[in-house]
Amino acid sequence: MALIVNGRKITDEQLWDEMENLKASTPTPPNCCEQDDEFMGYAKDNMIARALLLEVAQEKNLAVAENRVDTAFDQIVQEAGGKEHFYINYNTSESEEGDFKQDLHDNLLMQDVIQTQLGAKHKPDGEQLKAYYEQHLDRYMRSGQVRASHILKSLDHGADAQAAYRELLEVRQQLKDGGDFASLAKKHSDNPGDPTDEDGEAEAGDLGFFSQGELVPEFEAVAFSLEIGEVSPIFVTPFGYHLVVVKDRKASEPIPLDEIREQVIEHYVEETHNQRVRDYIEQLKKNATIEEIEEQVSWTNEHEHMHEPEQTDDQTDASKSESRIITDI
Repeated sequence: MALIVNGRKITDEQLWDEMENLKASTPTPPNCCEQDDEFMGYAKDNMIARALLLEVAQEKNLAVAENRVDTAFDQIVQEAGGKEHFYINYNTSESEEGDFKQDLHDNLLMQDVIQTQLGAKHKPDGEQLKAYYEQHLDRYMRSGQVRASHILKSLDHGADAQAAYRELLEVRQQLKDGGDFASLAKKHSDNPGDPTDEDGEAEAGDLGFFSQGELVPEFEAVAFSLEIGEVSPIFVTPFGYHLVVVKDRKASEPIPLDEIREQVIEHYVEETHNQRVRDYIEQLKKNATIEEIEEQVSWTNEHEHMHEPEQTDDQTDASKSESRIITDI
């Protein structure tokens, strides 16, 4: 399946390459052919947007100076840690630098189209910022926390696991019978620590308040499942056997706007800009002629998908270079 956008052809091969680039760029790339239909839809959207923006650039006689492309390329290479890392990170080679620079040229040209057609990004006034913050309050929450105390029996250096487990069984029963946790931690824990309570007195075993993601997952799974004052079952982590009691909890709460004002402004600016870009491209699509056509295809050894036959003179590619993902335009 190929596309014709205002008379300019986007080949089946270009669409497949764009789809593969999109799949590879996801944090957890799907296996083989999973979600191909979904990613092909994204690939079509990207390639159509690319073709329409480059067409506007041609109509407006916009151009990108060669030294600007070289500067952008050098920056990418530097950020990658040198040419060797650049080739690995971008799955390219020295022989393909020309294609990469052509893609970079086109991306810079599309950025110029957006800049000239939409103008500068919009910064919010006070009311707009407050409204945006309140609409997206779930993004700006402090995580819930628990304050827990624990007793640890380490299994390092050939410690007797059965003896350690039996000792904690006895300690757990003493706790359930009303025993003092700090006293038992001082006596039995291999790592009682030396934190202090609110009165400045030593409180053995107290870990203080912590959020999820600060400690090992096995420990957090138990601690965040307990009610205040509840004694945990004996459980194991990479550090050994544990008993835990939750002393207090703090519910999640919004971070005050004044503490994160610059972050919220940045989010507002980028989201509103990206929405304006999407709206602009949708308007270009409405005024464009876009067709899907079937191509005569054949297998090649280079790709696991189908390639188009050689094009005739009256067929024009939407892009001569390998398609890449349009981002942050």
